[in-house]
Amino acid sequence: MVWAGLTHDNKTPLHTVQGNLAAVGFVDQNIEPHILPFLQSNQGVLLQQDNVRPHIARHILNFLGAYNSKPMPWPAKSPDLKFIANVRNTLDMSIQKRLVKLRNLA
Repeated sequence: MVWAGLTHDNKTPLHTVQGNLAAVGFVDQNIEPHILPFLQSNQGVLLQQDNVRPHIARHILNFLGAYNSKPMPWPAKSPDLKFIANVRNTLDMSIQKRLVKLRNLA
């Protein structure tokens, strides 16, 4: 699994997430090293996530609250956050084109 964050004019680096993330892992692997520095260096940016249970666990909300940050209220599994499906489709098409080229070279 990979994770990245983006705004209308900025983005975080893409990074690989190790294993399945519970609240503590999400803080250790995502929030502390990536999300928090991004929020602190981009004043006015709000954290918007899909608010599934692991994202709104008390541990995560307490950690963010200690840094005066909190996620924007958003319904779990909101279709408004499904832009990644378009990215995935574009990436898949690109990979398929490369595979066709590699097969033709062989």
